[in-house]
Amino acid sequence: MFNVLVSVIIPIYNTEKYIQRAVDSVLSQTYQNFEILILDNRSSEEATFSCFQDLQKQDGRIRIVEAPLAFNWSKLNNLGIQNSRGEVLIFLNNDTAVISPDWIERLAENALRPDIGVV
Repeated sequence: MFNVLVSVIIPIYNTEKYIQRAVDSVLSQTYQNFEILILDNRSSEEATFSCFQDLQKQDGRIRIVEAPLAFNWSKLNNLGIQNSRGEVLIFLNNDTAVISPDWIERLAENALRPDIGVV
């Protein structure tokens, strides 16, 4: 079994109702050596900022990364890569809810194979 750090990168603009569900679903999984980077793409709603504060209090593995650029999915994820610490990178939409308790292990074990580039 491996124990590499996995970075879960989630771009977001407002929509705090989705991000709470997505983060909760990641936190409830079996693999625990991960960080969650929430890329805040110029959110403006107070409820979103309040959610950010609550999430960071909830778990020390959650970081909010300011992404003050025009929306561009690739650029946002590249910013996430620059701020990540993980050996394995997972890119999620903010409205994702994880349903399998071993999803990180299944993705990472394949991503770590020398003959695999992307899972």
